[in-house]
Amino acid sequence: MQGSLQIKNTSIQVNILPFGAAIQSIHLSGYEHSLVLGAKNENALKLCAPYLGTVVGRVANRINLGRYLQDDKFIQLAVNERGKHHLHGGDMGASHQLWSVEHSSDEEIRLVLVLKDGEMGYPGNMEISLTYSLEESALLMRIEAVADSDSPCSFAQHSFFNLDGQGSILDHSLSIDAHRFTSVNEELIPDGFTPLVEGTEFDFRSPRAIGEKISAKGLDINYCLSNHQQSIRKVATLRGPKSGISLSLATTEPGLQLYDGAGLDVPAHYANSGQALGAFSGVALEPQFWPDAVNHSHFPTPFLKAGERYIQETKFSFS
Repeated sequence: MQGSLQIKNTSIQVNILPFGAAIQSIHLSGYEHSLVLGAKNENALKLCAPYLGTVVGRVANRINLGRYLQDDKFIQLAVNERGKHHLHGGDMGASHQLWSVEHSSDEEIRLVLVLKDGEMGYPGNMEISLTYSLEESALLMRIEAVADSDSPCSFAQHSFFNLDGQGSILDHSLSIDAHRFTSVNEELIPDGFTPLVEGTEFDFRSPRAIGEKISAKGLDINYCLSNHQQSIRKVATLRGPKSGISLSLATTEPGLQLYDGAGLDVPAHYANSGQALGAFSGVALEPQFWPDAVNHSHFPTPFLKAGERYIQETKFSFS
């Protein structure tokens, strides 16, 4: 079992576990608490919390019935959600594997991983390079991937944020620069429509508390930021009311999955804080392609041609 790696400067310190390329903790200078929920170690990620701060893929989010059409034939992926759908790359996706450390310095770590041809049903060998680096009080993430066969590709950083370090995130203030979302069925599979957020519980165009309009189902929904990858730009802001700490999120990606952590259930002995992590103890903000985009031709396409390079840049700025 490998221990955590650390990058730091005078403003921020980040601990990273090579298993799942997981962010274990983020500490801002002057504050004792971590700004993210973290797993205690590699074993905790394996046994209880596979998406706690890990990088998920080769395709983040859900794929309906775990299959898609490519070159006039169906590609069947492993199913690991409700016994019928594919979620976050499957049970042996990027979040469930040990990444190799290619480079490490005081303020930068580069991790690499190869997802093999046929693994979880995906075609082609995919080589991935992930760099975490610091810039003043910001954490930057850059993911590059290339495959030797045509393949879908959409990675996401799956940290759960709690900027106050304790309690519920339902009182955190959130704003998201998106006018539409992907509507879903009862199994959280997109139905192909992108309604306006106006008049719904999903409207965060102006800052408001996460729990202000929340329904019994909670929030687990993708926001339509754009129709394709763009130059990195600010898309969301999160603020903890007790600490006053703010997170500004910028990304190149066309979608942002918001998950309020309603289903979190991590026992204390698996958590880095030593405290149990229950419902609404953290909120995930996951830049990625839209869910099930492989099955909707009018969604931003996550398909990567053989030899073509996928690049994602995401920046978490704290103040």
